Amino acid sequence: EFQGQSLKLVAEARWLVCKEECVPGKARLEKIVQVRPSGSPEPDPKWQAHFLAARDSVPKLRPDDWRLSGKTKGESLVLTIQAPSLRGVSKVDFLPSVPDHIEHAKEPLVKIDGDRIEIELSKSDRLLNDPEALPGVLIASFESGRVEAYETSIPFQVAGTGGGLAILIALASAFLGGVILNLMPCVFPVLSMKVMSIMSMSGMERAKVIKHGWAYAFGILVSFWILAAALLILRLTGSQIGWGFQLQSPQFVFALACLLFFFGLNLLGFFEISGSFTGIGSSLSSQEGYRGSFFTGVLATLVATPCTAPFMGSAVGFALTQAPVVAVLIFTSLALGLASPYIVLSYVPSLGSYLPRPGRWMESFKQFMAFLIFATVLWLMWILGQQTLAAGPVYLFAAFLVISFAVWLSVRWPKLAKVSAIGGVVFLFLIGLSLKTVEVENVAVSGVSSSGKLQWEKFSPEKLAQYREDGKAVFLNFTAAWCITCKVNEMVALNDPDVRAKFNDL
Repeated sequence: EFQGQSLKLVAEARWLVCKEECVPGKARLEKIVQVRPSGSPEPDPKWQAHFLAARDSVPKLRPDDWRLSGKTKGESLVLTIQAPSLRGVSKVDFLPSVPDHIEHAKEPLVKIDGDRIEIELSKSDRLLNDPEALPGVLIASFESGRVEAYETSIPFQVAGTGGGLAILIALASAFLGGVILNLMPCVFPVLSMKVMSIMSMSGMERAKVIKHGWAYAFGILVSFWILAAALLILRLTGSQIGWGFQLQSPQFVFALACLLFFFGLNLLGFFEISGSFTGIGSSLSSQEGYRGSFFTGVLATLVATPCTAPFMGSAVGFALTQAPVVAVLIFTSLALGLASPYIVLSYVPSLGSYLPRPGRWMESFKQFMAFLIFATVLWLMWILGQQTLAAGPVYLFAAFLVISFAVWLSVRWPKLAKVSAIGGVVFLFLIGLSLKTVEVENVAVSGVSSSGKLQWEKFSPEKLAQYREDGKAVFLNFTAAWCITCKVNEMVALNDPDVRAKFNDL
């Protein structure tokens, strides 16, 4: 900033001093220089030489004739530079401008053959995925004593499809995981509703039953495509997210709990989606017709996202590291797996003979399914409580009161059905909007107590770095409150006596 005839220069500097380990440093630098007024003598040549030397030391942009490529090789990153302007170079070093990619303390392996240079850098153990590019500064020392620095970015050979066999395995795993997902506690209530609807279609033409099956499947497919698109867009923005990421939003959990509570009231017989309700409830899965089957598929996807079935986790993880086309194919295979039981029942009527015949018992079964849905609502309420502490469940009870009143008003005075539905949605929107997430403390295992139980402590990057510097083993439990499989693993696997003994030996 200008201060009369002087200029104040300020710089914030950060650096790493590396030998065996890298020690970070930072400083704030300030200097006041006099501004040469108009008409004054030329600047001192000595200072002019300093500025010129400093300007020459700034990394240049690499020449256009350079050919660059990178690849992963085990635990190393191999950079290849083909550059005619680097002939006569005696020493080369590459400094990445992004953190947590290489181990700076390990000496790189450099091969120089004419104008071809190969640099092998050791991967950092914090690098989770292979990079698409590695930006940084290339420092070249020539035999003549000249040193030049170039700013560049090394593009990497992306695994892309990961190989045809890898894609086929991922597609098969996704499909099998989707099939098993039907048996998870999240999805089972919805699937049971659709099986019950198949039994009620026993007198319907086979072609119509098949169309209902594909309407249900199409609802699942569209939902999975939207989910895949959202994941890919967030991945492009640098976000590290995965399956079930939308459950991180208390508003999403709130909306899903309200929707399931509404369906539970319908299954218990408090109201039927018919007459005036058909107009306002046309997008709900309880509606008759193909649209109802479609939205039941959408609902099945919504309630499936908190669950992860066997074979499914690796397939989704693989999808999120692949090109968009491959990722969409894997999500499509997962969707078809989830929809496959209903499609099979639609195409093979003989399987229906193994199902109980329609009768009055179906009404009792329908009401029983309401309690399974209410159990899911209770679980979602617990998740919301984890995210918002005590406020979430209270807001959710207020939402249930609004839903119940709107339903009662619509049944008691059908002419007010549309008004009560619109008013209820507005109130629910305002309640959900007021929810705020509260940070939840993460923890890490710090050992086993004398009683044999695992002891956990709050997670912090600084404490983790300290443990690693001390050479101590650390187990991070990175999970989610809505992950039922994770909770089962915590209760069964992590509390197994043999596992506790292994932790005690570390």
